[in-house]
Amino acid sequence: MKKPMIFGVAGLIAAVGIGFAVFTFVLGGKGDPAEAAAHEPAVPVNVPGKVGPRVTTADRVFNLKSPANDPKYLKMQATIEFETSDPLWAWVLGGCKGKQPKPAKHGAVLAPASAPMVSADPSSLRAARPEVDEEAASEPICVATEKTLVTQFEEELGTGKSVIEDIVTTVVTRHTFDEISSPGGKEKLKGEILDAIEQVMHEPKVVRVLFTNFVSQ
Repeated sequence: MKKPMIFGVAGLIAAVGIGFAVFTFVLGGKGDPAEAAAHEPAVPVNVPGKVGPRVTTADRVFNLKSPANDPKYLKMQATIEFETSDPLWAWVLGGCKGKQPKPAKHGAVLAPASAPMVSADPSSLRAARPEVDEEAASEPICVATEKTLVTQFEEELGTGKSVIEDIVTTVVTRHTFDEISSPGGKEKLKGEILDAIEQVMHEPKVVRVLFTNFVSQ
């Protein structure tokens, strides 16, 4: 007379086990949404018509590859833009709409692939909101904040800026006047500079190279 009850209890236990398995592997497989979001890769900031973290080279004259009796020169200044997922950069490039976020924390952002980076001490880098000087206080908040972010980026880059200057010089001076004077030649030169920097620098990724001055003679 007790067997039906035993079978009934066993069936109930089995049903509970199956239900728990379904809940765990089907319903609970996604885990905590907040925890999952924290492990998702950061999305790079991309605002059309805007330039993010950048380094601007000195505006100077380069000796192009040419005969001694017919020297050719190029007066050029370049801006190298780097990738970022910093929410403060996203806020600035998006027009400073909404509440100002805290900047991302990071140490030296670039390092030569062939040698250790000699840069600012990561512990000394500012992780709080950028401090705007008195002169910048009279400027629109977006302008002042962007200037401060660019300055901080260059400080964090440290000696990497000198490495970039050297790379640009090496790439430019190996070309002739004819090779870089046409629109197509300029675009090719941009690509060569970008590739050369990526071969030496670890991160962040170079987004693009812009010429803010380009006069060949």
